[in-house]
Amino acid sequence: MHRELCRSTCDVLHKLLETLDPIAVLEAYKNDLIAGLRHPQGAVKQLCCTQLDRLLSTEKGSDVIQQQFLEPLIDCTCDESETAGSAHRSSSHLLVRLGQSPSGARALFDLQSPTLAYMFKCFVNSSTTVWFRLMEVALECCAESKDALRLCIDNEILHQFIIKVKDDSDILSQSVAIEMLERLARTELGYDWLLGQEVMTDLVGTLDDADNPLSSFIQPAVLKFFGAVTLKYPEKVFDNNDKYFDKLFTLVHETRVDDPLLTNALDSLTATATTNQGKVVLHKTGLKINQCLKRIGSLINGGRSEVRQVALVCLSRLMQVDQDGINILSDICQMWFNAAASDLWGTLLRISTTPFSEARLAALHIFLALSDHAWAQQAMRDHPTFLEYLLDRSTESEQEGHILKYNVIRNLVHTSSAHQIFSSSTLLKLKVYEREGPLHAEVQSQVATEQG
Repeated sequence: MHRELCRSTCDVLHKLLETLDPIAVLEAYKNDLIAGLRHPQGAVKQLCCTQLDRLLSTEKGSDVIQQQFLEPLIDCTCDESETAGSAHRSSSHLLVRLGQSPSGARALFDLQSPTLAYMFKCFVNSSTTVWFRLMEVALECCAESKDALRLCIDNEILHQFIIKVKDDSDILSQSVAIEMLERLARTELGYDWLLGQEVMTDLVGTLDDADNPLSSFIQPAVLKFFGAVTLKYPEKVFDNNDKYFDKLFTLVHETRVDDPLLTNALDSLTATATTNQGKVVLHKTGLKINQCLKRIGSLINGGRSEVRQVALVCLSRLMQVDQDGINILSDICQMWFNAAASDLWGTLLRISTTPFSEARLAALHIFLALSDHAWAQQAMRDHPTFLEYLLDRSTESEQEGHILKYNVIRNLVHTSSAHQIFSSSTLLKLKVYEREGPLHAEVQSQVATEQG
């Protein structure tokens, strides 16, 4: 009852306070806001965080919070009591906003800052959960601010984090740390620092650690990490950690179909293949990728449904090329497509007519990606039933399927190569389909005759 009354009171106060200027709220209720951040009830903490968030949007709000509210905000972030609820997320958000500015970064992380000493005390005396909360604040600041990154290197907060990343005595904590590391690695300065600490090399090593029976618990996090990093910096990963690609291809090729790690590996490959630059890097691996492509084709042809779905998405990304790279990458995509399976067109067409909408839509996404390539347009023309399928609206029962098929046709109509490949009668049918729109329905006229 007390908690409900507290929550209702905070709701009323929120509506009243939002009508006032944030500076006026600060001047009238500064001590109450400080006390509120340390209140046992999450609703009170949340109310105070909301007011400070408003204050932070004012001209002098950042200075005021840096001078008087940092330690209360850290206390709120560290509170893991049941009554505190999720208020720690709001206080963490405020600390991250502060730490992204040069002055805020200094207030939080400078070696001479009393706040840093207070934070270190919390690091030492708190639980693993709180340790990760505070570390996440530091990593988020480092990801957005070069000043925060340099300060966290100097004060060794990041070094403490890397120890957790490399410590395999606590698999769960190590896995969480690797996932958190992704945010930092997707910044150029953060990536370069991690490279200098040989973190990338150590993580690649976990993908081939046969001597450690617990490594399988870490590998999904490592694959997710490298997938995110190669999405952003494929060339850097290839130049500095080319062994990662060898491990990735081996996992895709050799992992059992009932092992969840196969899905993780396919997801990581999909991330790399998302950009044109990523495809260039994959091509640089030479023939190493071919066995990987054959496995993808095999999974599409007869894999378990959930794995087949991931393989379909992966093939779609491998074939999808931004227009500015079509001249460079189209031949590469053709080579990859042919390497995947001998009759991949037939397999995709069979999937596209199944009653399973998820697989059917994935096949349509592949057809959409292929429709940009002249070699694929020739294959569409020469396949005995593909154009018939493409022009048949009855194959789709859902709006998304109708729109995807329409987009394939619209793409064919508006690519210059299609006008040299398809006959004039075929082009006319495609243009009529496009003109009628994705959700056009044929109206069947019915003539009733009466006999008498």
